[in-house]
Amino acid sequence: MNFDVFFLFLNATITVLVAVGIVLRILRKEYLPVIKKHEQDGSDVVDGQ
Repeated sequence: MNFDVFFLFLNATITVLVAVGIVLRILRKEYLPVIKKHEQDGSDVVDGQ
């Protein structure tokens, strides 16, 4: 097996996993307080109303 191809595939996989982790962390930081606030208020948005 060609080591260069394996190395590129592994590098791309690690890069994607790191990017997904960063995005999930940012989204949680930004939107988790908003979700908890809405859950405490008991306000549900139904059909955009």
